[in-house]
Formats: sequence, structure tokens, C-alpha cells
Amino acid sequence: MSTIFILSIIQINQYAHWTYWLGLEFCVKFSLYHNHNHCQNVICSSSYDKTIRFWDFKHNKQLQIFNMHTASVNGIEFSPFNGGKYLCSGSLDKNIRLWDVEVSKSLHVFNGHANGVWCVDISTLICSGSRGNTICFWDIRSNKNQLYVIKGDEDNGIICIKLSQLKKHDCIQSLSFLGWCVFNETVFIH
Repeated sequence: MSTIFILSIIQINQYAHWTYWLGLEFCVKFSLYHNHNHCQNVICSSSYDKTIRFWDFKHNKQLQIFNMHTASVNGIEFSPFNGGKYLCSGSLDKNIRLWDVEVSKSLHVFNGHANGVWCVDISTLICSGSRGNTICFWDIRSNKNQLYVIKGDEDNGIICIKLSQLKKHDCIQSLSFLGWCVFNETVFIH
């Protein structure tokens, strides 16, 4: 059994919840696409049951299911561009998928990890972290092979990853960095 809860922080009470009998939820994100384009309050969840599900928590119903991964889906992230139209997912099937949320379609599969994928992030690049302690990068515009691979120093797998790019301001010209963490609670900045 898996339960997803939505809490109203302002009111400090439960807003909505769903219980269904499919599997464990690994990641839950608010859908930028549904909020930006349809003014809907929708969350997206990834699960042990190999699915990605979209839930309208105002009307308490499931909207969409993406089910093309062949193992548990561990990480999801919406694109920070095009109103969150694209969703990136990483799975223990060793693949990263790029989805078009608007048409409910898998656009491309990025593969190259030797082990299952724990986490993903998306900008103009896709960045993914794996159980095999590697971080891989792809350019989503070219849909080609890996651009770059970083092998971590720990043996516990990469469980969290975040790309960040600071814009040009008075005090800095340009700065990009990558942060990740592993199971032993170590945080790395590159």
C-alpha cells in the first residue's frame, strides 16, 4: 500500500491524500506544467511499480500514468523552461526518459549507466546519478550519447543531484556548479 499526503502548511492540516495498492512512492513533485498551463493543482509521483502518475489534488483524482520504464522509477524533475512541459525520469532500468507532459509521450531514452539511476535533474542538460556512483550528462537538444561522466569517490551510489547556474550579476561573471550526495550523507560540490 502506498499513501501520498498533501499538507497545507499555512493551515497546518491535511489537504488531500490518496491510498492505492501498487507500490512505494520514491519522489513527489508539483507539476509546473499543469500549474502554468491549466491553473491546476497537480502533483507527480514516481514509484516502485514502474510508473509515473499525475494527481489532481483539488478534485482528488488521478490524471495521467506514464508506464514505459521496466523497473522502479526513482527520480523525476520538471523542466525549468517551456512552462514545465518536459519531465525527466530516472529508473533502476538504467535509463533516463524525457517525457512531453502535454501529449503524455516518451520523447527519448538516454542510456549509458551501468547501474540503476537514483536521481535526475534537467536544464539544457540532463544530469543523472546512479547506484554505480556515476554522474552522467546529456544535451537534450542533440539526443546523443553522454556528453560527460563523473565517477564519484564513494561506493554508496549517487542519491541526490542538483544542477545550478548563477546568472551574471555585479559580483559574479558566471558560475555553474553541481551538487550531489551519497548514502553515507556526504555532500559534494563540483
